Amino acid sequence: MAGIRGSEQAPRIYGAEEFQLAIQFQEDPEKPGRRALYGLLIGDEPDAFEVQIWQDDALVAHTPVDAHGNFSISGLQPGGYAMKLIRPKLAIRLDDLSIE
Repeated sequence: MAGIRGSEQAPRIYGAEEFQLAIQFQEDPEKPGRRALYGLLIGDEPDAFEVQIWQDDALVAHTPVDAHGNFSISGLQPGGYAMKLIRPKLAIRLDDLSIE
């Protein structure tokens, strides 16, 4: 997860049952002032998940998780969000996700 020097924040690590999630925000190189979200989901069948980013009850962005557990979303404005990782019969939520 390389980025512009000085713009990186330490990865955030979360656990939910048998899953582990690491996410990191970096300056979006194509959109100054916005952020890119990079994530890794470790657990059974990560590619069955879709990542959704919500702000004020509105879906802002979504993307599938690949077979290796990787995902990314670019162009996010700094602010408060909620993130959901959803697959059939299971949802993982991160409320109060702050992007600086």
